[in-house]
Amino acid sequence: MGRFGQMTRDDSGIALPIVIMASVVLFLLAATVVTYASLRTTSSAASAGSSDLMNVADAGINEYVYQLSQDPLYAVSHPTMSGTVPGIGTWVITATANSDGTWTLRAVSTLLNGKTKRLICTVFPQSFADYVVLVGSGDYSIGADATFGDTTHPGKVRSNANIRNAGVIYGLAEAHLNCLTDSGGTPNASFLAAHYPGGVSNGVAVVDFSLLSTNWNELKSYATGAGTYYGASGVKGYKITMTGNTVTIDKVTAGPNTNIPRTGTPVVSPADPPLGTLTTTNVVTGKAIPAKGVFFFDDTVWVAGNYSSNITIMTSGTMYCADDVVPTDPNVNVTCGLLAKTQMLFPYWYTTMPSQQTVQAATLCQSGGIGPDSGDDVAGNPLTFYKQTYNSTSKTWSGWTSTSYTPALKSQITIKGARAMNSMIGFSSGYNTRLFTMDPHLANNPPPKYPTIPGGVRVTTWQEY
Repeated sequence: MGRFGQMTRDDSGIALPIVIMASVVLFLLAATVVTYASLRTTSSAASAGSSDLMNVADAGINEYVYQLSQDPLYAVSHPTMSGTVPGIGTWVITATANSDGTWTLRAVSTLLNGKTKRLICTVFPQSFADYVVLVGSGDYSIGADATFGDTTHPGKVRSNANIRNAGVIYGLAEAHLNCLTDSGGTPNASFLAAHYPGGVSNGVAVVDFSLLSTNWNELKSYATGAGTYYGASGVKGYKITMTGNTVTIDKVTAGPNTNIPRTGTPVVSPADPPLGTLTTTNVVTGKAIPAKGVFFFDDTVWVAGNYSSNITIMTSGTMYCADDVVPTDPNVNVTCGLLAKTQMLFPYWYTTMPSQQTVQAATLCQSGGIGPDSGDDVAGNPLTFYKQTYNSTSKTWSGWTSTSYTPALKSQITIKGARAMNSMIGFSSGYNTRLFTMDPHLANNPPPKYPTIPGGVRVTTWQEY
């Protein structure tokens, strides 16, 4: 009995420390919960404060960007602007107009509790180079095999009339009238998801191509001052070939048909030299592309080659893209602009043209279109070329024979960049496969002096400073 009682007293002595230890653990748990809740509350408050600072700064930038869209010179007369977001805080915008036509905006937002945030961004005027395709007149009809952009680099499409689409537009589709099905109907939800995954915007403003005449005058004046203006050639026009940071410019004296007096033994008889061969005389070789490089030709011009510097090539007449036009290194942030006042043609009937042609440039045509050239004349008559007959005995050429020529379609055309044209020309008549993608470098580095669209701006490169 006594031993049992002793054991009972020993058990009672052990229970007390256990109770004390449990109480300590419970206290620590309670303290941890209270501390965690306090931290969560503090974190939520800080997050809300940061969000408010961003919202206030965003309100100020949006207001200033609106003013710039109404008046491109607004930053000159109003370098600062301030405002209030009722019940939250105030903002101050300081603007700087840059020499390249962009604006730098610095925003300071201040909450009622005194907390501040500083943001800086760049505002670009909306450019013709912002669209993978922009059509000035008439409906833009897109075939089922056409794709514009991709999920990584969506390509916006815009029309001054309707867009009739059976293809896929990954970027925003903008129409002055309506974005429709290929048959002209109103697209339902499933059609929009399949063919307009980038969304649609109807009722957008008309882009006035006639205003480009002012840009042509500015480009001509700028090139004249830079020593890169070339007047009428007196012959058939010019050929400009880009090689890295330099260009070679030649006058085209004959071609591209084969009505050229023949000399020497033919390599291919009787159509040597190949259709599309140009006879040229050199004007300048290895001319450096200047900073803000703009070349202006008051004549027909053929373009080809690879570029390592930003360059814009403009003609007051017709431009022929007669070969590849690509950057020397696709990873370097350089861009090319090709501008024509009347038309821009891809002469796929040249046998000298690559089967798979790539043009990585922002292309723009004021009055005509951008597309394949079959060689037909204005009346639609098939291409006619002339050839001489080679006498293997006397080893001489004699006579001229007129021969009609129906060119075969090329394999593929890839335009990586922009295509803005007043009238629509489709590439299906000259190329089996057509790929139209965006050049991501155009977003923050448009070609030198590239024309902008009045009333449009876009904001990029947000960061704290």
